[in-house]
Amino acid sequence: MKIAILGIRGIPANYGGFETFAEELAPRLVDMGHEVTVYGRSNNIDYEGEYYKGVRLVILPTIRHKYFDTVAHTFLCVLHSLKERYDVILVCNSANAVFSWIPRLVGTKVAINVDGLEWKRAKWNKLGQWFYKISEWFSTFMANEVVTDARDIEKYYLEKFNTRSTFIPYGAPTERLESTEVLEKFGVQPGKYILYVSRFEPENNPHRVVEAFEKTKTDLKLVMVGDAPYATDFIKKLRSTRDDRIIFTGYVFGKGYREFQSHAYVYIQAT
Repeated sequence: MKIAILGIRGIPANYGGFETFAEELAPRLVDMGHEVTVYGRSNNIDYEGEYYKGVRLVILPTIRHKYFDTVAHTFLCVLHSLKERYDVILVCNSANAVFSWIPRLVGTKVAINVDGLEWKRAKWNKLGQWFYKISEWFSTFMANEVVTDARDIEKYYLEKFNTRSTFIPYGAPTERLESTEVLEKFGVQPGKYILYVSRFEPENNPHRVVEAFEKTKTDLKLVMVGDAPYATDFIKKLRSTRDDRIIFTGYVFGKGYREFQSHAYVYIQAT
């Protein structure tokens, strides 16, 4: 089949969960014999190759703005997809549901992974919250299939919209890495640090983790992995801690992320 994934920042992953999942899923689909395209944003992807792990990359521009970045790029991706005549498109993020009907005009099947309840996030103003709420509704009929990645979201769509979704949880690599390159880079030792990983937004509670750790008496380090593009003030305040046991690494993906996971004393789950 000819398959496309859009609504994300692109691969190789350098941002968040959708990008990581696309980087894991797309090459596996290629290995199964499918022709796979992943769309990316020109302001996020600096990889210059046309293919990545057998996956075709289409990089298109967007409007670099908190409220328009995602939808502007997805609109261009959808228009581009019309001439490609994909068999199936996976759209990520319920905010993009408003465009998910367009590929269906040329016979393409569309599934949408709706993600979480974005309208609950403090970063959105009233208009943004309204848009996400109506986008949830759009998701239930503008695409052929709704995909959820958490049982609570599956239940939410069933109870609120009477819409059954396909629940697909994320997997995780289980092998332990013995290498410690990223640990050496940030000056931490195996088994001597607590690991926290998330996008640094209030709903993920990184500030609570920092505040709680500052009150502890321990020789362990706290490694804070993550960032966020539109939370400058929040992150600036987060990084203002005077506790030299706390290490902010920014985004870490791939092998480095797995090294941190493999050697942590304990892992703190976001939210």
